[in-house]
Amino acid sequence: MNQLFQAYTRACRRVVSRGRCWRSYVFDLLIVGGIPLALVFLLLGVLAFAGIPALESDGVPITGVEALMTSLIISLVGIPLLCVFVGSIAWLMHEVFKMP
Repeated sequence: MNQLFQAYTRACRRVVSRGRCWRSYVFDLLIVGGIPLALVFLLLGVLAFAGIPALESDGVPITGVEALMTSLIISLVGIPLLCVFVGSIAWLMHEVFKMP
């Protein structure tokens, strides 16, 4: 647990540094934001699967296997793709266009 916390704090410090490759931006963003966000979506899916309506679509609660599958897809596909997109934009801004 201590090693996970140290990896998280190192990644938080590296997110704002310069002179790194594109993959470093994406991996640090996955550690800092992607993993906690994915865990939140997985927790919401498990709660909805258990019968507690935690996810909604057009005002209708999603429960059961549909909720579990939705949260798995968001956690395993959606969040990493979001981190790749945001990490790429951050790399372009910091390294290519030299913005603060």
